[in-house]
Amino acid sequence: MAAEKQLARQDTDFAINPGNNNETSIKITNDILSLFYDVLPSETTKKNVTFYIYKEDFIKSACGIISSLPLLDKHGKTIAFKYDFCNQLLSHINEFFGDDMSKEYSCELLYNTDRSSCFQRFDSDFNIRNYTVEAWSTISFTKKADGIHMRLFFSKSNEPVKDDTSTDKLEIQQIYYGAPGTGKSFSIDKETEKMPKDSVFRTTFHPDSDYSTFVGAYKPTTIEVPKQFTFGDKLKTFTDGDGNPITEQKVVYGFVKQSFLKAYIKAWQNISEKVALVIEEINRGNCAQIFGDLFQLLDRKNIYSDYPIDADEDLRKTLKTEFAKLAKPSASDINEINALYAKHYTNAIDKIWNGEILVLPKNLHIWATMNTSDQSLFPIDSAFKRRWKWKYIKISDAGKMWQIKFENEIIKDENGNEEIFTQDWWAFLQKVNSIINNITDSADKQLGYFFCQADHGIIDAETFVSKVIFYLWSDVFKDYGFDDPKLFGYKTENSEETKMLSFPDFYDDYGTVNEHIAAQFIKNVMSWKTSNNKE
Repeated sequence: MAAEKQLARQDTDFAINPGNNNETSIKITNDILSLFYDVLPSETTKKNVTFYIYKEDFIKSACGIISSLPLLDKHGKTIAFKYDFCNQLLSHINEFFGDDMSKEYSCELLYNTDRSSCFQRFDSDFNIRNYTVEAWSTISFTKKADGIHMRLFFSKSNEPVKDDTSTDKLEIQQIYYGAPGTGKSFSIDKETEKMPKDSVFRTTFHPDSDYSTFVGAYKPTTIEVPKQFTFGDKLKTFTDGDGNPITEQKVVYGFVKQSFLKAYIKAWQNISEKVALVIEEINRGNCAQIFGDLFQLLDRKNIYSDYPIDADEDLRKTLKTEFAKLAKPSASDINEINALYAKHYTNAIDKIWNGEILVLPKNLHIWATMNTSDQSLFPIDSAFKRRWKWKYIKISDAGKMWQIKFENEIIKDENGNEEIFTQDWWAFLQKVNSIINNITDSADKQLGYFFCQADHGIIDAETFVSKVIFYLWSDVFKDYGFDDPKLFGYKTENSEETKMLSFPDFYDDYGTVNEHIAAQFIKNVMSWKTSNNKE
C-alpha cells in the first residue's frame, strides 16, 4: 500500500512564489490517512505516529534547496546564499541521523472530519518541513511489514524522483565490485535493510568455503528426546513429580542447511515476496568448488532458472520434507512454471516440491560483493562471470562530512590561535588517492569513503593509524617500493634534520599513537606534488 502527495505552499518552509504563509503543518490526503488508520474515525482525533525517514532524501533535498537559492521563506522573506545557512541545513541532518541511513520519526497526526487532516508537532530536533519547497517537493508513504516508510523527493521539473533504493531496480543476480571502502556492502544493505529479516540470508566466502558450507551436509547435531529406560520388555519414559516427561540431549546425524538452501526454501515459500541471498567477498572463495552443479541454475533469462538440475539423494530427502510444510504457488504461477519446463517434465512443480529437481524461483535475488584490491583471491572464470550483472561502485563523497581529528595535537591557525588538528576526511581521500593512482596507475588500491568508520563523525588518531596508515604502508608503499621524501620526510621536534618515516614512528615506546607524526604525514599528503609538479 502506498500514497503520495506533491507539497503545496502551505505545506513547505520554502516558496518559489511571493506571499505570506504561517502554516507549520503538512496537509495529507485520505490515501495517506488510510495507511495510518484501518478505519477512518467518525470524529476529529489526534494521535502520535511514527514512520521511517531516509537520510539520503534529506541530503538530496538540502542540496536541491542550496542549488536553487535564492528562495522565499514561508513569511515571504528572501533567503539568499550564505555558507552558515547551507552548513546548518546539512549539519542538522547529520545530527539527527548520525551514522544511520534511516530512522524512525515521530509527529502528531490530526484527523479532521472536514478532510483538512495534517501532520503537525514535528520532532523538535528535526523538522521535515525545513527541507521542502513549494511544488518541487513530494512525499511518498509506503506501508511495509516493519512499518510505514516516508520518502522525500525533490525535483524542479515537478516530477517525483524515482525511489532509487527500491529493490525493483536491482538485477536478479548482481555483483558489486570496486576498491576497498567504496560502500559495496553498504549498497546491498541499503537494499535489504527494510526487507523482513527472515528474508535475507548472508554468507561470506573464504578459502576454506565449499559446497557443504554453502548448501548443506549431514553433520552431527543434538536433539531433545525423552529420557527412557527399559522395564521388563517395555520402554518407559522418566517423568518428574508432576508427571511431565524428562528430556535429554542426544547426538544424531542430520542434514544441516546452510545459507543457499535456507534462502532457496524461503523463496519458494512465497514467490511473490523478495528473498535475498547476500554473498560477501565472493572472489575470496573457489566459486567453482562452492557452487558445484548449482552453477547451471545461474542461467536465468526467464528469471526462473533456464535449466533445472537433479538433486542428490540427501538433498532430495531434505527438500521433500521442507516442502511438505509449504503451500504450492498460485495456479497461474504453477502454469507458468510447468510451461517453462514442459520440454523436460510433464509436471515440473511436482518434481520441485518432491525435491527431485532444483530451480531458482523468480523472487530469489543473489547479490554479492567483490573487493578488487584483495590479494587472497581465487580467479573467477569467464563462464561464471557471464551469469552475473556487474555494478562498479566508484570512489565518491558519501556526504557524511567526517573529520580526522587528533585531540592531543595542538596547532596554531593563521591568526596564531591554538586549535586541535583537524582534517576533512574526503579532502584527504582525494589527495591520498591521487598519490596512489600516481604510484599504481590503478584505482584498485585506492581508499573509499567507508575504508574506516568514524565515531560520531570523527576519525581519531588510533583509528587513522591502525586502519589507513597500516594499509598504505603494507599494501601500497611497500609493494610498489615508493619512498618519495616529499611524502615521508619529517623533522623532529628538537632538530631541523629531515628524517624518513617508517611505520614504527607512528607509535611511541608504550604503543600509543604519536599524533604529531601522524599529523605531519597528513600535512605531507595534502601538500604532495609529483616530480613534474602535477598533483
